[in-house]
Amino acid sequence: MALLPVVTSIVSMVAGTLFCVWLGELITEYGIGNGISIIIFGGYRRRILAGGTQAGTVTNIIGLIVYVAIIFFTIWFIVVFTEAHRRIPVHMPVCFPGVGCTGRAVRHISPIRINSAGIFH
Repeated sequence: MALLPVVTSIVSMVAGTLFCVWLGELITEYGIGNGISIIIFGGYRRRILAGGTQAGTVTNIIGLIVYVAIIFFTIWFIVVFTEAHRRIPVHMPVCFPGVGCTGRAVRHISPIRINSAGIFH
């Protein structure tokens, strides 16, 4: 097996990966969203949409409608899951400087995000 085609393939894949990571970092830096996720989603979208179109004309209307519905459902699910939080009740005593704490307690609700370490931020 020749060494040159193997080395060329490896260098091409590494260069393409570095370019995509750099482009994803630029997208993230300018606040458009999570750049790598957007690039991956664009690749999936292109591949799925290419199956339903030929030379710019839609050949399968039902497939296209289902595809658009899946896209909207996915975006809706991501937004709902990202913004979801659990309301934790917290009871805190009422304390005054110099006087001390009274027997009363103040009840607060502490919202804790469900997806606090997700990739959506």
